[in-house]
Amino acid sequence: MVVTIVYAKCDRNQRLELWEEISHIAKGQDHPWIVGGDFNMVLNKKEEIGGLLVMGYEVQDFLNCIESNELYHVQFKGSAFTWWNGRLGTDCISERLDKILGFCERVVDLILRLLANNYYYVLLNGQSHGFFHSTGGVKQGDPLSLALFIISVEVLSRALNVLFEDPHYVGYGMPKWSANLNHLAFANNLIYFLLLMPIIWRKFY
Repeated sequence: MVVTIVYAKCDRNQRLELWEEISHIAKGQDHPWIVGGDFNMVLNKKEEIGGLLVMGYEVQDFLNCIESNELYHVQFKGSAFTWWNGRLGTDCISERLDKILGFCERVVDLILRLLANNYYYVLLNGQSHGFFHSTGGVKQGDPLSLALFIISVEVLSRALNVLFEDPHYVGYGMPKWSANLNHLAFANNLIYFLLLMPIIWRKFY
């Protein structure tokens, strides 16, 4: 993955140079690409409160850069504005100047095709029978498989660690000087350490 961090100037001519530089980087870009930072530009009135009117041609400059390089806006949570002038009332100015632009549609389509072009068959008594089409998931050995596994195991591992905060939870007996332990994760294996008690088992469901 290629990550480009930007910090745009207030001057339009200097921003035009930045848009051109982004387009230059985009040419021949064969890897997943994320562009983020302070673009110092809003795209519409929803991205600002107060302040001077943004000129349409400046917005169009930015839009041309986004569209010509097949970038799209990565979804976000939280406040719609990333900058505030620190004033209240009629003097308040809030704008969304920081943005993350991500994978182009071509890359997204490439990944979806990779996931959806698998066909499988089953062996019954040593004989293959029929094909069925895979509509989701990833193939064994797929580069995405490792990333998805790490994300899933990280969530599970943190959830298991929360059990230490439960007063009813009794973990695996360890020497007093040892760190608390209730699971080990290695490659695609997960080992649990717990007592065989109904109240403990219910914590895992």
